[in-house]
Amino acid sequence: MPAWTSELQLLADVIIRALVAAVGHGRFWSLLGKQPVPGYSFLVAGAIILAALPAMLPTAKNEYRVTAVPLASIAALEAWRSGPRSTAAWWLLAWSIAAWLAFIIVDSTLVERLRPFGSTTIVMLALVLAGLVVLRRQRQPGLPSSAPSVLAADEAR
Repeated sequence: MPAWTSELQLLADVIIRALVAAVGHGRFWSLLGKQPVPGYSFLVAGAIILAALPAMLPTAKNEYRVTAVPLASIAALEAWRSGPRSTAAWWLLAWSIAAWLAFIIVDSTLVERLRPFGSTTIVMLALVLAGLVVLRRQRQPGLPSSAPSVLAADEAR
């Protein structure tokens, strides 16, 4: 492979990590001040990195695609939480069909002309982008404080 491909791979790795760090600022980490309590946003960020792993590895094969399962599960949870009439459920269904077709293209000899286009990588990166949207929509949790908890206030009554 040409030398520029490894440089392009390294650049893509840096971009993916930088996007997760930028979107996650204030949600699961903070540059200044106290660190937020890691919660759901931290889980989403980990799932994004895990789903992006096949795109970040220069030798990723189809068996690495299983790393997208946690993020696909989070996307399914978000679609479920937003209700049956939301567009999130339809996008998840469309992504599932696209992923299924992408794996067929990779393993089938019938559509060999489509193999060089990296359809599985495109599908996984689409899921990574959806994960970044989910992470971005998470509200920024309050920083840990010394204020009494709600449970302590209820017990005092």
